[in-house]
Amino acid sequence: MSAADARPASGPPAAPLLAALAILSAAILAYEVVLVHLLSIAHWSHFAALVISLALLGFGTSGSLLAVLGPALAGRERAAFRWAVLGAALAFDPAYRLAAAIPFDAFELLAIPRQILYLSLTYVVLSVPFLLGGAAVALAFLAEPGRVGRVYAANLLGSGAGAALGLALLAWLPAERLPAAVGLIGLVALAPLARWGALAAPAGLALALLLPPPVIPVSQYKEGQVALELPETRVVAERDGPLGRLTLVAGPTLRYLPGTSLALDQPVPPRPVLYLNGQPLGPRAVAADTALLAMTTAAAAFALPSPRSPRVLILDLGGGSAIWLARANEAAAITVVDPDRRIDDLLAPGTIGPRVERVAADPRGHLHATERRYDRILVSEIGSLHGGASGMAAAGAAYLFTTEGVADLWGALGDDGVLAVTRWALDPPRDMLRLLATVRAVLEDRGLDARRHVALVRGWSTVTLLVSREPLGPDDLAALRNWAEARWFDLTWAPGVSAAEANRFNILSPDLYRIGAEALLGPDPEPFVERYAFRIAPVTDERPFFFHFLTVPGLIELWRSEGRLVLPYFEWGLVVRLLALVQAVPVAAVLILLPLVALPRGAGARRSDAHGTSAASARGGWLFLYFALLGLAFMLLEISAIERLTLFLAQPIYATTVVLAAFLVFAGLGSAAAPRIAAGLDRATGVRAAGRTGPAAGLPILFLAIAALGFLTYAVESALWDHAAGLPLPARMVLAVLLLAPLAFTMGMPFPLGLQRVADRRLAWIPWCWGVNGFLSVIGAAAAPLVALAVGFRGVLALAVAGYLAAGLVFRRL
Repeated sequence: MSAADARPASGPPAAPLLAALAILSAAILAYEVVLVHLLSIAHWSHFAALVISLALLGFGTSGSLLAVLGPALAGRERAAFRWAVLGAALAFDPAYRLAAAIPFDAFELLAIPRQILYLSLTYVVLSVPFLLGGAAVALAFLAEPGRVGRVYAANLLGSGAGAALGLALLAWLPAERLPAAVGLIGLVALAPLARWGALAAPAGLALALLLPPPVIPVSQYKEGQVALELPETRVVAERDGPLGRLTLVAGPTLRYLPGTSLALDQPVPPRPVLYLNGQPLGPRAVAADTALLAMTTAAAAFALPSPRSPRVLILDLGGGSAIWLARANEAAAITVVDPDRRIDDLLAPGTIGPRVERVAADPRGHLHATERRYDRILVSEIGSLHGGASGMAAAGAAYLFTTEGVADLWGALGDDGVLAVTRWALDPPRDMLRLLATVRAVLEDRGLDARRHVALVRGWSTVTLLVSREPLGPDDLAALRNWAEARWFDLTWAPGVSAAEANRFNILSPDLYRIGAEALLGPDPEPFVERYAFRIAPVTDERPFFFHFLTVPGLIELWRSEGRLVLPYFEWGLVVRLLALVQAVPVAAVLILLPLVALPRGAGARRSDAHGTSAASARGGWLFLYFALLGLAFMLLEISAIERLTLFLAQPIYATTVVLAAFLVFAGLGSAAAPRIAAGLDRATGVRAAGRTGPAAGLPILFLAIAALGFLTYAVESALWDHAAGLPLPARMVLAVLLLAPLAFTMGMPFPLGLQRVADRRLAWIPWCWGVNGFLSVIGAAAAPLVALAVGFRGVLALAVAGYLAAGLVFRRL
C-alpha cells in the first residue's frame, strides 16, 4: 500500500466528521441561494446558472489541488478537513465583500472590454468559499475511503437542507447581512470536530455584529439607481424577501407615468415609484390620478362598450394604477393577482379596499386554474425597458406570453370580455408583434379570424393590444376611434382602419406596427415572420423565451443599416450567459485540468496491473470520460428542471431552491442506498456468477432506469401543471419535490459507486475524478440555459439522457 492509500491515524471518528460535513454542505448551498439573490439585486436575474457554475468551479478546483497535494496530506486528511471547514466558514463574507469591490457591471460587457476581465475576476473570487468547501468534501472522501456512499450522502443531504435554509434566510435578514449569516452556519460545522469548535460560532457572531455590512454594488444602469441620482430623491421604504428587494423611491422630480398622451394638458405630479431589484413596477397611484390614468393607452381597455359594472382582473399589481383606473370605470368587482404581498403595505391608503380581491399567486397559475370569467383583463404594468430595448430578459422564461399562456388569458374572458396588454412602444417593434402573432395563432386554433377581434392603440411611449372575445362591431370601432382621436393616440390597427388613419399623431416612418399588423393578421404571415430582422414567431411553454428576438442575420442587417447603433438591440441577458460559458471553459481548464498534469497516473494503485503503465493510462481515460459524462448530464437535468418548474412554482428563486433541495436530498439518499441496490442488481443480473468483479457490475441497468425516469418525470410535469396549478405555493413545492424524488434518488447512485470503484483500486485518483466531474459540471451548468434556448427543454432532456446512457456503457470499462 502506498503512502497515498494509508488510512488516517488520528482525528475525529466517522460520525462527527459526517455531521460536520452535512452542516458545512448546508452552508455552501445556502450561500448559492444567497448569491443568486444578491446578484439579482446588483445586476439582473440571470445568475442562477452562473452561481451554480462558479460553485462547481470551486469544487472542481479543490479536487485538482488535492490530487496534486495528496501525497503531502497522506495520514493527515482529518486534520486538513478541519482546516478546510474553518477556511470555508471564514471565506463566505470576505469573498462577497471582495467581489462587490470589483467594478463589474453586466450592462457594459460589450461596450467596455475590461468588463469581461471583471466578470472573470468576480467569478474566481466568488468561487473561493466553494473551493475550500469542496476541499473539505474531497478530504472527507479520503478520510473515509471505505464509506464513500455515506460521505456523499452526508454531503448531499446537508446540501438539500441548505437550499431550504437559504430561502429562509432571504425571508429573515436584510440582503447585506446574508453572507455573514452563512459564515456563522459554516462555523457551527466546527462544533462536532473539536472542543474549541463550540466557541467558533459565538465568536463569529460577535465579529459579524461589529463589522459594518457590505454595500451591494447595484448597477448604475438600473432605473432605480438612475432615479436616485435625481435631485432630492430618496428611498422612503425598503423590504427584503425571497422575491427580491422592494424599494419605494420618492422625490420632487420623479414624475413617472408611462403611456401618457401628447394631448395631456396638465403636468404629471410627482409620485413615489416602486422598484423591484431596481426595476420599476410603477408609480404609487392615488385616487386623484384617475383623470391622468384615463389619458394613457392602458385605459383603452375601457374605451370599448362594456357591461355595466364590469368584473376586472388585474395581473401584476405594480403601483396600483390599474385598480384606480378600474374604479373610475365603475368596476363592480376587481381581482388583483400578484405573488408579492409586500407591495400591499407600500401602496397609497385605500388602494386595496372595498370590492378589491387580493390574490397572492402567479398570474399564469391563477389563469390556468380559475373557472371565473372576467369582462376586462388588464396586463398593464409594463415594467422595465430592459425587457425589450436592452434585452435583459432575453434568456429568461416568460410563460404568460407563450401560446399556452395567451390561451389561458383567452379562456378567462367572459362573453363580452376584452383583454388589454400594454407594452413599451419600441422602434423597431419586437414584443408587440410577437404577441400579435401569438394571438393570431391562438384564435386561429379556435377557428376564429383574429382580424375581427384585435385592435392596436399606439401612443408616443406605449402601445396597447386589445383582444375582444366577440368580433368588434361598428359601435365598438366608432367608440374606440373617438376615444383615441380625443387623446391623440393612433389606432394603428382595427377592422376598417386605413393606413393613413393609423399614423397621424405619433408618426413613425416607416410605421412598422401597422405594416407588421397587416402582415401578421393577413392570409399568409410566414414570409413577413421569416424576413423580419427579429424573431417574432410565437413561443410555447416548451421554449418560453418570449423576449429572445435577436438573430444572426438580423444582427448583420442592423449593423449594416445602423452601424454602432446596433448595440441597443443586443440581448444583454443572453450576452451574460454566453460570456459565462465562454469564460468558464478556459478558467475551469486552468484551475482544474492543468494542475492534474502533475498527478502520477500510476500513483496509489492498490494492486499491480498486468498491462503496466499503458493500462493505467487507458483506465485513466475511461475514468475521465465516466465522471465527465456524469457531471455534464447531472447539471443538464438539474438546470433544465429549474427552468421548467419555474412555471409551476411561479418564481425562479422558488424553483431554484426546490429543485436543488430535491435533487440533493434524494440524490443523497440514493447515494446512501447505492451499495445495497448495486448488490441487488448484481444478484438479479447474475453478472458476478459470470465472472465480473468489482462493486456494482450490474449498474448499467441503473442508467436505463435514469433514462426512463427522466422522460417519465417530464411527462408527469404537464399533468401536474394541469391539475395542481391553483394550489397554494407550499403544496406545489411538496408536489414538485415528490415529482423529482425518484429521478434524483436514482441519479445519486452512479457517482459514489464509480468513486468507490476508484477508491478500491487507486485511492489517490479520487480527487482527480472529483475534479473531472466538477469541470464538466461547470460547463453543464453554464451551457444548460443556452441549450434550452436553442433546442428546448425536450432537447436538453434528450442530451442529458444520452449522457447517462453513455456513462452506463463506459462504466463497464472502469
